[in-house]
Amino acid sequence: MNASALVKAGAALLVDDRALTAEWLKAELIPLLTDQARLEDMASKAKELGIRNADQRMADLVLEAVSE
Repeated sequence: MNASALVKAGAALLVDDRALTAEWLKAELIPLLTDQARLEDMASKAKELGIRNADQRMADLVLEAVSE
């Protein structure tokens, strides 16, 4: 999964490197960090998209690949 899927689902914000300024932080990030309901909503959406055992799945694939 990449960031765009999380952004599309409303589970994350994406900011272009050039737009990441003190003004952006003040306008976007600070209000988010103080909005508990929005943070909980984003967390819930991220959880729905997440793969709980992705680390183990990746390790299994690596072991399978090197054992062939």
